Amino acid sequence: MTSLPLRRSSTKARTEMAEGHEFPVLFTIEGSSRHEVLLTSPTQTLSTLQTHLTNLATTSPNCAEFMSKYRNRSITETASEIRVRWAIADSGTPAGSGRDGKIWPKETVLTEENFKAVMRLLEWGGGRDVLDVKMVRGEGGGGGGQEGEKGMGGK
Repeated sequence: MTSLPLRRSSTKARTEMAEGHEFPVLFTIEGSSRHEVLLTSPTQTLSTLQTHLTNLATTSPNCAEFMSKYRNRSITETASEIRVRWAIADSGTPAGSGRDGKIWPKETVLTEENFKAVMRLLEWGGGRDVLDVKMVRGEGGGGGGQEGEKGMGGK
């Protein structure tokens, strides 16, 4: 039988544990009811998260578009911008139940610079906050993302 390691109470140990810990987060595709839940962590990068979101958006039944089986398969969607919609407390609720809407922003654009901090806030939020993902359409095999975007009516 192995013994458990002694519990360290240092801030460094808690930070290391928090950085390596995965947590669930809900994401929605902007302007639709398409959604999914994924596991993420502050150790990921923004580009890794975008790739993961793009893959889930194309394979998940919760992210399937209406009439998608008739869609042109050469048109692909890619996650281009990720915003966090923060849970804000209603004015009639107690102060301890959410963030004050007078001082806390409604949303934040996720960038490389703020990625780790935002991921920590998402983890501590316990599932109250949502990632809102903007998808752009482009031609799958041609590589002309901007051209395919404009020609296919993408956002």
